[in-house]
Amino acid sequence: MIAFIDRIGALLARAFLFVAAVALFALVPMAGWLVFGRYVLNRSPTWVEATSLVLMLVVTFGVAAAATRSEEHLSIAFVRESFPPPVERVMRFVCHVVLAGFGAWMALASYENTVNTWSRPIPLLQIPEGVRHLPLLVGGFGIAVFSAIHALKMLVGLPRTTPSGSDGDPAV
Repeated sequence: MIAFIDRIGALLARAFLFVAAVALFALVPMAGWLVFGRYVLNRSPTWVEATSLVLMLVVTFGVAAAATRSEEHLSIAFVRESFPPPVERVMRFVCHVVLAGFGAWMALASYENTVNTWSRPIPLLQIPEGVRHLPLLVGGFGIAVFSAIHALKMLVGLPRTTPSGSDGDPAV
C-alpha cells in the first residue's frame, strides 16, 4: 500500500514540476514585456509585477515539494551522513517527521490565510488576494505528504526514494 502511495506521490511530484515549469516559462515573456513597456513605451505594465510574484510562489513551492519527494531539498546531509548508519537512520527519520509537521503547519496556516483574504482583490489584477496563498498551501501539503511517505517507508523497511527513483522510474 505504501509503495502504491509512493507511486501516486511520484505522479504528484511530476505535476508540481510541470506547473512550476509552466509558471517559469510564463515569467520570461512577462519580464520582457515589463522591460519593453518601461523603457520603450515609457508606460510600465503594472500588472506584470503582481502576476510575477504569484508565479514565483508557484515555482518556489512547487519545486520545494517535488524536491522533498526526491530527497533533494535543502538539508545538511553531510552532518547526518557522518554518523554511524544506525544514528544516521534515526536522524533521517526525525528529519522526515519534522519536515512533515512543518509542511502540515504551512498548509494549514496557508489555508487559513487563503480563506481570510479571499474576499479582498489583489490590486491591479482584480483576483482574490487568497490566490497568493494557494502555492504555499499546495506546497506545504506536498512537503507534508512526501515527508510522511518517506517516514512510513522507513518504518516498514522499504527502500529510499533516490533522485533517480527507487524503482527505475525518475523520482520526479
